[in-house]
Amino acid sequence: MVPPVWIFAPTAANYLTLFASADFQRYLMNTLIVASVTSLLATTFGFLSAYSFTRFRYRGSTFLPLFYLVIRMVPRISLVVAVVRHRLVPRAAQHQDCADLVVHDVRATIRIWMMIGFLKELPIDLEEAAAVDGANRWQILSRS
Repeated sequence: MVPPVWIFAPTAANYLTLFASADFQRYLMNTLIVASVTSLLATTFGFLSAYSFTRFRYRGSTFLPLFYLVIRMVPRISLVVAVVRHRLVPRAAQHQDCADLVVHDVRATIRIWMMIGFLKELPIDLEEAAAVDGANRWQILSRS
């Protein structure tokens, strides 16, 4: 078998040009901002939703987790319309696009099911003991 022949000489010059360009730095910063804010919001909303599903009984507390599961079964390609809309509608400002991406990503990546499994493992007795000691709900959440 004949070894493959390279038609070009690989160099690092293209990477140096890429990292030196101002556009790449702006794109990288936008990516970091969107990823950080999305992760923070999705984790926060996912935790609060899962906490309410596991610790409180109300009408819909058994239906809503299943509803989120059904939403996760929808193929992501069907959400393309929401993403493509940003390309069709004229842009007002760059930060508006980042905010739209964050909202779309948070909606699509809520981590409720992982949090429900985690919170079901935590004993309710710990929370009850903290409440007896005088802690309110926010203190129990932040310190447990």
